[in-house]
Amino acid sequence: MSCTGKEKTGTGLLVLITAAPTVAFVASAVSGVEKGIQWLSNTYMVLALILAVFVFAAGPTIIVLDLLPTSIAAYFGNLAQLAGRTEATGKGDVAEWLGNWTVFYWAWWISWTPFVGMFIARISRGRTIRQFIGGVILVPSAVSLVWFAIFGGTAIDLQQAGRLGNAVTQEAQLFGVLQEFPIPTALVTIGMCVALMRDLRQDPLIVRREFGVEAVESAVIEGHAKYAGDFEIRIGPGGSRVTTGLHEGHDPPPDTSAPAGPPGDG
Repeated sequence: MSCTGKEKTGTGLLVLITAAPTVAFVASAVSGVEKGIQWLSNTYMVLALILAVFVFAAGPTIIVLDLLPTSIAAYFGNLAQLAGRTEATGKGDVAEWLGNWTVFYWAWWISWTPFVGMFIARISRGRTIRQFIGGVILVPSAVSLVWFAIFGGTAIDLQQAGRLGNAVTQEAQLFGVLQEFPIPTALVTIGMCVALMRDLRQDPLIVRREFGVEAVESAVIEGHAKYAGDFEIRIGPGGSRVTTGLHEGHDPPPDTSAPAGPPGDG
């Protein structure tokens, strides 16, 4: 169903939506971990990053930034109480919540532990314990925190403003959030930024600076190779001199108007 719940999706589209991920999953599984699964995972991460950056930039950025420290403090502040909460703390809604979320996901994670454990062990071969802990616990937790702050904060802001609608399912709520953003306007803005960057690359000041940096780098490399580090480059307004042979027993430095010779040449 759509975000408004008034239109139904056709059977052909549902078959296509189901078949495309199935084909991608089968192809990645057959090709192995180092090929298909790695390519599929990298593609997914790039697309998720683009979506998160877009919602963060086009949505309530300040609210999202405020939610990050608030969520971390609230999580650690309520962790002990929520970890030990049972039906004894309340009836009705509390018991239903624990059954639909806490107990359900406990069973979900336990049932998937052998498969996920073997997969993580396979892709973590050759890693250190520190890398394993960082890649399995710390990084996913940090990414999840940022992800929920962006999309959860945006959805809360839209809901408080009365713009999210009456979506029931989580999928409909997600598309309802994305529907509120001016995607064409964002694409135009991105295009303007790209065009501005291309124009800046041809700007005379930037071009001169790049040429200056390249000239200094070339002079340093050439001086080090020719004089074994026994040289000095002085850059200043007018009458700049390239000094070589600064140590005792060497002749004074030549003028920049003539090619600089090795130390000791007159």
